[in-house]
Parts: sequence; structure tokens; C-alpha cells
Amino acid sequence: MESRKRRGERLIDYKDIARLTGRSVSTVKKWRLKIEELSGYEFEKTKARVSKRSVQVYFVFSKEEVAKFVELSKEITRTNDLDNSVKKVWGDLNAQLERDLGQEIRELRLWIGKYTLETNKRIEALETANKKFRQDLSRLKERQEQMEESQSTGLLAKFKNKR
Repeated sequence: MESRKRRGERLIDYKDIARLTGRSVSTVKKWRLKIEELSGYEFEKTKARVSKRSVQVYFVFSKEEVAKFVELSKEITRTNDLDNSVKKVWGDLNAQLERDLGQEIRELRLWIGKYTLETNKRIEALETANKKFRQDLSRLKERQEQMEESQSTGLLAKFKNKR
């Protein structure tokens, strides 16, 4: 694959990285796959027309990415451990996901705590209102009984008994 120019700037491809790291193109391709797998990093793809009916998709790399590939090469040479070297240079997707999940769990616990407090306050308010309604209902029943008793002995009782 040949380096191409885009917007006036030279694109960096696998061959360039292989030359800078002293590794083969196939090794750099394997590294890219491992980087994507372990760190979740996504490299930029671009398309180039190679014939009238065919378009080729290939990866292009930024200067920052190339610097990380060079750093990765040095780390692999030092440790002879691809997976841990990738995680050290490019980051660890699983560790990041665990941190993110841990943060979400903490936020959920806070939310649940606030929700529980609010719910308990509402329950207390409903219990208080319910108690007041029961008291009011009891008073109303007492008044109704008093009114019924007074009706059976008062002036209206004469009209009521005639029917």
C-alpha cells in the first residue's frame, strides 16, 4: 500500500510504521488488531479508488498513533509481553469498563439512597394524611350519630314519625 496525500499532508501507513519500529508490516497489522481488542481504540480508515470499479479500504495513522506504535515496539522489546505492553501504551479497555461500571454503580447507589429518602418522606406524609383523614372521618361519624339522635327527639321527629 502506498502512502497518499490528503489535504496537503502525507498519510502514514503500515509500511511507514514497520520502517520506524523495525518490525514487519504483518507484525504491525497484528499489533493494530491487538490494540483494538485490548484498548478499544479505533483507527481511522480511508478509501482509495484503485480501478474504475474497485475501491480499496486501508488504515492511515496520525503522528500521535505512530509515536505510540514506536513506544509499543520499545515496550515489547523490553518486556517481551504484547498484551501488557498494549495495555500500558494504549490503555486497557477492560480496566476502563470496570472503572466506568464502578462509577455507574456508585451513582446508582447515590440515586437509590436519595430515592429511598424521598420515598420514605412521602410514605410518612401519606401516613400522616391518612391518620388525619381517619380522625376526621371518626368525628364526622360522631356528628352524624348526634344529628340522627337529635332528629329522633326534636321537632323534625314528629314529621318523621308521621310517615
